[in-house]
Amino acid sequence: MTLTEPPPVAAPDAGVIEDARERQRLHRWMAAAAAGAAAAAIAVVLVLVLGGGGTSNANGGLLTPGAPLKLTFRHGLAYENGQPIAVGVTPDFGAGTVGLDVTVGGTGVGGGNYPTPSQPAFGPGADGFSVGDGRAGPDGEIDITLVGSTVASMRVKGLGTFKPVSVLGLLPGERAFVFYRSPGALGTVLGPGINPDVLQSFEKAKHEPAITETLYDAAGKPIPITFTPSFHLPSSYWKTPATPAATGRCALYSTLTGVATQWGEVATAIAPDHAVSGTAFLSCLHTWYSWHGTGFEVGVLLNAESPGSPPAPLWNATRLAGHPGLFEIKPVQVRIQTQSNRFNQLSLAALTRRISRAAAERQIAKQDRIIRQYERTHPWRVLAPAAVARRVGPAWLVVRYGNSLAQRIQFLNGLHTTRLDLNPTS
Repeated sequence: MTLTEPPPVAAPDAGVIEDARERQRLHRWMAAAAAGAAAAAIAVVLVLVLGGGGTSNANGGLLTPGAPLKLTFRHGLAYENGQPIAVGVTPDFGAGTVGLDVTVGGTGVGGGNYPTPSQPAFGPGADGFSVGDGRAGPDGEIDITLVGSTVASMRVKGLGTFKPVSVLGLLPGERAFVFYRSPGALGTVLGPGINPDVLQSFEKAKHEPAITETLYDAAGKPIPITFTPSFHLPSSYWKTPATPAATGRCALYSTLTGVATQWGEVATAIAPDHAVSGTAFLSCLHTWYSWHGTGFEVGVLLNAESPGSPPAPLWNATRLAGHPGLFEIKPVQVRIQTQSNRFNQLSLAALTRRISRAAAERQIAKQDRIIRQYERTHPWRVLAPAAVARRVGPAWLVVRYGNSLAQRIQFLNGLHTTRLDLNPTS
């Protein structure tokens, strides 16, 4: 993966996002492919040809099936197959929620709580695990555990004790533990604090070793993990042509001609989250709009520790020259790099076990054209989307997606608040 300045990225279709709303913490991965039909077609080809071979937890990308995994470290950064491992960390926009959306490589999104002293791990796998067939894939496995600043080391059962490293995209104070498991290695990796007995409920995993993770502080003492429920306040959801609930604590309108609201969600109660501090945000309003055929995601973010007080600075935000009061958050994106020759070799070997070599070669040539066309039109994987923002009283008004920075700025300037009722709920 190579991080460079990317081109504008079109927003995913708001209707598709809305259909996945109930899986709110898992929907952000859809932003990686603006043309979902092409991505789905390629995914089907890969599954049919390769039969779901080994993947990497760090970079199980759509277009790199079967790539041999090699974990290295240079200048404090973790690399997979010579490319830096990257993550995207953004506030969860779900109304009434205090949480994070975390994308690791290309494997999808894990949500959950902000890191705290009693629950310092966050992101994918922090409070769960993935049950496969109880072993690493044929190309090995790279596992990543993201933690807050209180963690100094991590012991992985059977593999040793690790020191934290850096991966691109993490916020200041956050850390990552990255380790490699060899091809076919037995066992299921469990997040910190998860009881190994949980595997007894899964037929595929109960007979294999539980690979536990134990976190340690700077004094070398184990950090006891306390799992706490995610913070959620009551909220109300609506979809056009319905209108927002009158009890919603925040409301917006747009002065731009032709703006249409697709759907939205608004908090109907306000309260502080006493488990967090510092840069945590509480979402009061989450809305999807369409304008000129483009989707825009909008969030109103409050100070989670003390709603009504000034919120913390937005992560990685910089002032926009020539636009007083506006801030830009550049996307975290990585260029997709395929290994076409290896992919074609694996495909040919798999297909010739089922059909003639001539037929296999024709099918491979067809799938190769599909993949190369996809690469030309979608060369980037989005880990955290581009955004612009401005302060509105004790809140941040944030606009994500759109086709360009200029379009995001224009859309943000057309938004105005009609309600910010941040008094704590009695």
